[in-house]
Amino acid sequence: MKKKNLVISILLMSFMCAGTLKTAEAAEYEPKEQLYAFTCHEQYYSYGSDLIVLENDDDHYSDKYDKTCSKVITYTISSEDEKADQKEFVCKNDKTYAFKFENNNVYTYVEHGNNKTVIRVRNQNGKVKGSYPIKIDKKYPQKIKDTNIEDVTIKGRKMYYVLNVTTKKDKEYNYLQCYDLKKKKVISDKKLKTGGSYEFDSGKLYFYDYGSTIKEYDLNGKKTSSYNLPEGETSVMGHLINLNGVEYKYPFNAVDYNGSCIYYCNRNGVYRCDTKDGGVFELIYNGSSDGVFNPAYGQEKMLEYFKVLDNGNFFVAVDNYEHSGKRYFIYKKQQ
Repeated sequence: MKKKNLVISILLMSFMCAGTLKTAEAAEYEPKEQLYAFTCHEQYYSYGSDLIVLENDDDHYSDKYDKTCSKVITYTISSEDEKADQKEFVCKNDKTYAFKFENNNVYTYVEHGNNKTVIRVRNQNGKVKGSYPIKIDKKYPQKIKDTNIEDVTIKGRKMYYVLNVTTKKDKEYNYLQCYDLKKKKVISDKKLKTGGSYEFDSGKLYFYDYGSTIKEYDLNGKKTSSYNLPEGETSVMGHLINLNGVEYKYPFNAVDYNGSCIYYCNRNGVYRCDTKDGGVFELIYNGSSDGVFNPAYGQEKMLEYFKVLDNGNFFVAVDNYEHSGKRYFIYKKQQ
């Protein structure tokens, strides 16, 4: 990503898959491998039939006033017509971080010391549509070393986000805050659990503890449900051929949320749980004969990203421990 006018070169190739197992639960998907030119710092989002890739460019450059800038790049990749489009913008503050894409908006934030963070809502060309300063309350325990915004969503005139606070003694705290967009101030604050990841989707907040359960909360932080994940292998033992077969354990499981459904991926394949229809996980793709989910000796890789698109297709990215063997796959649901 070192050239400003980078053109994505995409080559779509068929990935050999020895027949998807047809069962009462599993659907049939056609895997396609796609070759992209991304760094290892991208994030993925669903937008209709498109995959949005949000990337913070690590390379800074100086303008005529010798001020550093931060570049943010968004790629729109269609899973239908196999086309890709790229947009990018440069931020005036080199510490700006892009952390969310939602409703065609890019969310960025920048820290001003340890007591103030500014969230900005932008279009894909970088134009600021809204700027929202947040003062970090001094009531948080101990002295603050670092803060970050884990996720964010806007509903009406309110913005909800998960604030992560790390103290100088390396203790972490999570808070769900509600921000009045018109008054530009925090109007509610609730402490959350740590030890997992939070994500907003369709007016809900989900908490994944990296174990066997996913908890669901409303936007006020009230727990509304809990879901047990399916059993199955969640790792694969890699054999590093270039290191004489040294073994390296790769993680291979992930969750995603789309609409009323929770999706879970492990070595068995892909599961879906409709939270409005019983809340039970069902296998929608059987990965037992898929070389990505169950690779041959020496071809093992970690599951780095798993994203379900709005049209039912899903995206898988795998990589090795050196981050030098990344491969991308789009799984298209057959009609």
